[in-house]
Parts: sequence; structure tokens; C-alpha cells
Amino acid sequence: MKQQIRLSSEALLVLEEIGSFVEQRNTPGSGKRFKVAFLKKIKSELRLFSNHQHCKYPKFNDLNLRCFFIKDWIIAYRKEQGKIIIYIIILGKLLDY
Repeated sequence: MKQQIRLSSEALLVLEEIGSFVEQRNTPGSGKRFKVAFLKKIKSELRLFSNHQHCKYPKFNDLNLRCFFIKDWIIAYRKEQGKIIIYIIILGKLLDY
């Protein structure tokens, strides 16, 4: 059975903003293609590595989130009631360790 993956409203907003940024700087449709590819990478990563570590960033760790990276992006999520909820998508450079 496939595990259901959901994005929080904040994570969805970030994904939309990234797609808009890509669209403005590339050919028409590139933003949508980027979003679809990024979501596929997230799903693939979650299927391959179900035992990610707690986040090293203290605020994420305090929220009991698990993390993984896609290039420079940090994806923070938590398993809840049989679902995986992605709470945060953030560029790693924006975090102060």
C-alpha cells in the first residue's frame, strides 16, 4: 500500500513560489515542469529512505521533524496517522546553524 504524502499550506506556497521563479526566468511551462519533477524527487526520496534522521536544525528537531536534502533544499516532514506530511521546504543557505 502506498503511503499518502501531503504538503502543508506553507510547503505548498514555497513550491508555488519556486515554480513562479523558474517560470519567470525560463520558457513557458518550465515552472510547472520543475514543480512536478521536484515532487517526484520528494516522493522517491521518501520511498527509498523511510528512516531519515531528526533534523540537525534545532527548531525543526524541537518540532520532531525528520529531514532530507534535495540538492540545496531541506525537506522537513513528520509521519502522522499513516500519512507523511511535509511541513517545510527551505533553501539550506537560509538557515543559521
